[in-house]
Amino acid sequence: MSYCLYDTVVNKFVLLRHYPFGGHEEAVASCEKLLASDEYLQLPFKQRRVMWVSPRSTVVPEALLDESRAEQLLTFNQGDPLQEEQTFVRHLPSLKLYLLFSVPATLVRLLSACQPNIRWIHHAQPVMEGSASKAMPVSLFFYDGYMDTALFRDSRFLFYNSYPVHAPEDVFYFLSGVMEQFDVPLFTAGIAYSGLSNDIAPYLETLKSHSLRIVECEPDKKPVYSYAITEALRKRFAYLFHLHECAS
Repeated sequence: MSYCLYDTVVNKFVLLRHYPFGGHEEAVASCEKLLASDEYLQLPFKQRRVMWVSPRSTVVPEALLDESRAEQLLTFNQGDPLQEEQTFVRHLPSLKLYLLFSVPATLVRLLSACQPNIRWIHHAQPVMEGSASKAMPVSLFFYDGYMDTALFRDSRFLFYNSYPVHAPEDVFYFLSGVMEQFDVPLFTAGIAYSGLSNDIAPYLETLKSHSLRIVECEPDKKPVYSYAITEALRKRFAYLFHLHECAS
């Protein structure tokens, strides 16, 4: 679990903390201990947003969504959940679609008891909205053995999907196939990347070995950070720092 505090008075990120867990099965027990011991997580805040990182999501065009069937649609695309979950629906008006995702219900109840009125956001939202706002043709996001790919043409949303990555060459395989399918030029399009993985260097080196144009994902307006939040941390937690800018 990682969190940052954004001071809206001075428009500055003043704190970043990161707590590594052993896996999702430890998340609830670990979070419960942290919420009781971390002094900042006991404070009241003007706004609270939580980004859930998971491949369990799907997107639906605006005209096709019946919100009463959101849970059924998510199950149809992702299969039955392994535990009790709460399904969320987020409207992305700039992309003319809805993002459906689910979070373990025990975690939702735990965090809501500590910090009320949480706005839950799936990690795919800043991936897609960030790409659209900067008119980047391709955006990649790496996390826990997965790679998210978002494609745009002239700021118009084309495609989003999450792929399991078992080896560095998998990245090029999935990316080249999708870009060819949508007629996005493989060797000239700008490809922005970010990720939560501890070491995404092998993935990037594989893409560079194929002469692809790789650039780091950066916001249009660079925020101000506390001196303790180093450049390496800003890169690793890029989408966490973009969270407060999500449209909904």
